[in-house]
Amino acid sequence: MQGNRIVTHTCHNKETCPPCYAIVQRTCVGGHNTRTAYCYEDKITCNVMCEKPLPCGHKCQEKCHDGICKEECKQPCLIKCKNGSHQCDATCHYPHKCQKTSCKETVTLKCKCSNKEQKALCCLVQGHGKPLECGTGCTAQVKRRRDPGVDFEDWVIAQLESFIEKAQKGQIPPEYKFEPTTSYNRRIIHTQATAHGCTSESFGVEPNRYTMVSVTSSGCLDEEFHEDYDVRIENYCCVRIYEMRR
Repeated sequence: MQGNRIVTHTCHNKETCPPCYAIVQRTCVGGHNTRTAYCYEDKITCNVMCEKPLPCGHKCQEKCHDGICKEECKQPCLIKCKNGSHQCDATCHYPHKCQKTSCKETVTLKCKCSNKEQKALCCLVQGHGKPLECGTGCTAQVKRRRDPGVDFEDWVIAQLESFIEKAQKGQIPPEYKFEPTTSYNRRIIHTQATAHGCTSESFGVEPNRYTMVSVTSSGCLDEEFHEDYDVRIENYCCVRIYEMRR
């Protein structure tokens, strides 16, 4: 008994008195709430989760209890992987570090100019910090982004030469689509297409107007073909005046 209750049981010769069944208010051992209990019940519990912090950093998921929380934690780890993008979904393994092979999420790797992409498992690329190596076309892509007005023509020439070579070998269809661009850039495409013995035509409306280039039997890459380049460009410009004014 608590020492402040009136004794209601009969006289006895036992060393200890029987339990006191008086109704009192008790706070649960977890400190969550107060409820009624018998006087003799020194420690009571409730149905609320304990949620005391564990050494691993998680909160105890046991129901209100007395004493120290169980050290074994079976919750998901949730520590971010070395890439900082995902959380470890393995069972809590404190105090051991996360395994490098634990993160099975898919990530996208890019080269320095972001022109080349590749999918890979996060666990296979953690910590190496190296981007993909730039591949074919990346140099031209970087040039275009750095100074599109100056280097766009060089990029068009490279695209046309690659297109003509593959088309003449039958590796690709004889038509190539240049994505929508400005009217100035389209004129460059038309000019270079003519210079390389190809036909070209623009389709669509601004800002989605694009250019199709078709290789012909006269499409060529050797020096002999380019000897009359200036003459053909002069004639081409006269024909394209109408296109430029559209």
